[in-house]
Amino acid sequence: MLNSNPYRFLGVISNSGIKNIQKNLSKIKAYSKIGKHLSLSYELSFFNLQKIDRSESLIKEAENKILLDSNKVKHSLFWFTELNSIDKIALENLNKGNFEKSETIWRKVIKDNSISKSNFSAYNNLSTLLFLMSLSDEKNDKFENSKTSIPLIKEALKLKSELIFSDHLYDLSSLITGNENAINKENILDFFNENISQLFNTNFSSIETSN
Repeated sequence: MLNSNPYRFLGVISNSGIKNIQKNLSKIKAYSKIGKHLSLSYELSFFNLQKIDRSESLIKEAENKILLDSNKVKHSLFWFTELNSIDKIALENLNKGNFEKSETIWRKVIKDNSISKSNFSAYNNLSTLLFLMSLSDEKNDKFENSKTSIPLIKEALKLKSELIFSDHLYDLSSLITGNENAINKENILDFFNENISQLFNTNFSSIETSN
């Protein structure tokens, strides 16, 4: 879900808009035809993520994943959004590999503040960042089971659930698709639970995952 996130594949944030997505798609397809690798933003290779394979079949797969507006929102829960200038600065640092700075910025935004129209993106972004920081060094799209990773995963799940169960999930939908009614909260939650469970597979027992 993180390795193969369509937004990572396309080198964009989840609210980049169709023009930027199509621009990158054109580049990806052109490089794929001549068998060359194209480096794009948000590959985030400094985390435990696999190198991106942009073969022809996977290009189509990435396109299909975000064909529907509802799917765009679903996959954004495992990626990043830019709501304001603060997010922009944090994302610029993230792209440079300064993810500790990004973490600090987003933590300041949500510190002592409940989720709102002005900070819901920080909840989404920080929780996604914490997921990425918790990945196994085997680069298998699974969480590491360690004393370091477990607190990060717990915090990320808390932040992400606050967003999903709030009305600001519809603000996220509006930011990404331009339509706050593009989603069904129950479907979003089912998608999130299904995919987050897969991230626990291999390194966590069923009891550990349940806890």
